[in-house]
Amino acid sequence: MTGDSRKVLGKPGNSHAISMQEVRYLLDGVEIDPGRASVTRNGEVIELRHKTYQVLLFLLRRPNRLVSKEELLEGVWPDTAVSDDVLPHCIAELRKAFGDQAKEQRVFKTYPKSGYGLVAPVEVHEAGQAPLTIVPVANRPPRRSRRSIAIAAGTIALPAIAGLCWMVWLRPAPMEILREVAWWKLDEGHGLTAFDSSGSGQSGWLTGTATWVPGLRSAAVAFRGAEASVRGMSARALPAGSAPRTITAWFKTTAPPVDDTIIFEYGPDSREPTPERFGVLMRLDGRLSFGSAMSGGSITGTGQWADQSWHMLAAVYEGAPAHMARIFVDGRQENAEKWTAIPDTNNRLAWAIGRGLLGNSSFLGVIDDLRVYNDALDVSKVAALYRCATQHEDLGSYYYLSILYPGMVIEERGPGEVSAPFRNAGVRMAGMQLAARRSGCPIASQRGADVGQDLRVAADFLVPIDSEGRTTEAGPYFRARSASAGDGIVGGTAAGYWLQLESSGRIRVLRLNPRAIVAFSDPVPGFDSTIFHRLEMEGRGDTLIAWLDRKPVDFLVGDKRGTAVPIPSLWNGPPRLGTNQGAAGVAFSSDQSRNQAGGQRVKDLQVTRLN
Repeated sequence: MTGDSRKVLGKPGNSHAISMQEVRYLLDGVEIDPGRASVTRNGEVIELRHKTYQVLLFLLRRPNRLVSKEELLEGVWPDTAVSDDVLPHCIAELRKAFGDQAKEQRVFKTYPKSGYGLVAPVEVHEAGQAPLTIVPVANRPPRRSRRSIAIAAGTIALPAIAGLCWMVWLRPAPMEILREVAWWKLDEGHGLTAFDSSGSGQSGWLTGTATWVPGLRSAAVAFRGAEASVRGMSARALPAGSAPRTITAWFKTTAPPVDDTIIFEYGPDSREPTPERFGVLMRLDGRLSFGSAMSGGSITGTGQWADQSWHMLAAVYEGAPAHMARIFVDGRQENAEKWTAIPDTNNRLAWAIGRGLLGNSSFLGVIDDLRVYNDALDVSKVAALYRCATQHEDLGSYYYLSILYPGMVIEERGPGEVSAPFRNAGVRMAGMQLAARRSGCPIASQRGADVGQDLRVAADFLVPIDSEGRTTEAGPYFRARSASAGDGIVGGTAAGYWLQLESSGRIRVLRLNPRAIVAFSDPVPGFDSTIFHRLEMEGRGDTLIAWLDRKPVDFLVGDKRGTAVPIPSLWNGPPRLGTNQGAAGVAFSSDQSRNQAGGQRVKDLQVTRLN
């Protein structure tokens, strides 16, 4: 996106916000232009009823989350009584217009009894010649004597605004609607019953020589002998057919494998290979595998894990249309493949832990905390489950929750280090949010913690320039909404401020909602982007101050200079635009290089609550 910086300031009295009519959307090859009220694919007009078009716009402007039925009805049919089938009818019409199928749901997703959402990536572009406006803190026109400074401000800030306008991503549904559909904690420690903690009613019982032993945190089940297993007679809550799913489990071998052994399996007990049976197993060579028995319908990892140590397995199948399968061990992806034989899992029959449904050899080891999800967890969520379960303390009692695009790499915290260092291994946005461990680490708890409104944040930042001369940015954000693993912090219901250190030594203060650059400093002459620099900030009340390499930062705020930046919570409205839940963390970007550079690093992070 490009533009003339002279258009940014405009004339006194023009709007200080980016109008929704000044953008156009691209969704699955279809262009939606609200300014012209048009929906086209390759220049061909797609006809939609007025209310169906309004539903589409309502979803486009809320791409990062589930949109409840109540919210849709209130937004599109305010103060109007409508029948229960009006929303399904609109969604069906949209599916037809986009060539989407209810069984595949690659564009529009239905969350049963909850609402709807977009699951295809949304791109946001500037429409025509509509101006992009920087929102000043002081709502007054620049003085004539500051004209050159103001134009420079527009030139500096426009690439950042352009970058922010692209920050609308495909994101998983909010964590509140993602839960374990089966969860055998295996922590009872006595008796023969293994309870299902998910509430789905799929408890089982220990059979044969299966016994309770000490586990990862409390109890677990050891499988010894030929007939040891935990079995249940109903798998109805588990994913069926070719639906997406994730299976996680902790395991530890106690002897070298002498056969391929099952960790978890459900479906029929027929002897012939069938796409109706689905399972996770350890192979004779210590590698992990999962899928069906059909050729082209399974995946095997690369590592050998029969080492008598605890490990966390995550087996992920994405479902249609990608049919990708991924295998993770200890929070890291080992392998990914596209299946050609599609599972047709039968969930009306039995399930078993530690031994196959066909009665083959039992797993030679201990299994703990086995969970099933009816969605494909991404790398961020898998990593969050692992870090929570292993009680990582990356900063005090907090652990790092990876957010934004994949690319965040968390390194081990060394002796004497106040925090775990981390880096951006990709070239797009990445980052983390501080999270607090909750008992048992249910998936719904994998969210950022409330660390306070008034904070002092300090860290050493490396913001390199790549071999092509492309710059990067990094810095802390605070007063944000509580994100789930892999979620975004810009757009949707965002709130808060983000302090960005650029490769030139310039520092920008970004308000996340309504999005705007509210202050920035001058570049630092001779700034060395190949070394770490200490960036510190204090956000207290409605004022932010910062230091770079122990020196106070002088900001340009509107048409004035000073060390204090006003940071009012304009997202509170009216109308209410964002949710401030006291979440904080560090994020990486390369706005001015159009997300083409990375390599940022952070160490010695310190976060202190001031109130």
